[in-house]
Amino acid sequence: MRFAIVVALGTMLAVTAFGQTEGKQDARAGRELPAYPNAKPMDRHSDGRYTLMLKTLHGSADGASYSSPDRPQQVLEFYRDRMKRLGEVVECQNGTNRKGDLQVDEKVTAHPATCYPENFAAGGTLLKTVSGATQRIVVVLPQGDGSEISLYTVRPEMY
Repeated sequence: MRFAIVVALGTMLAVTAFGQTEGKQDARAGRELPAYPNAKPMDRHSDGRYTLMLKTLHGSADGASYSSPDRPQQVLEFYRDRMKRLGEVVECQNGTNRKGDLQVDEKVTAHPATCYPENFAAGGTLLKTVSGATQRIVVVLPQGDGSEISLYTVRPEMY
């Protein structure tokens, strides 16, 4: 079954295997990847970007977006330190996607340790760890003098 979903709203979201968003807030991403200290949840992007787009994913994904007054390098250092406990950290810079923060498609799930700049936010930095098929992903963007932070956990079903 193929599907695509664009999630433009929701500070925290959960997407089921069939691409449906649940109406309740979901803190699973926050439990696996901690919210940055003193970061504030974001309701939506002021420029209309989507937070997460799933294309052809069979499985589940959840995430949360925050803003912080701290510089991107400071935020990235925090997440590098936390994520290395989960495994090798892959770092990808200079995202080129101007429509959203993260797009998950077949190539991202088939080659999880590879960087695809077109799949994460323009000007952003992506950090991820891979454990089995599960990917834990952080996207950090400059936002004024501070940062925009998006946390995701992507769990594709393996057949």
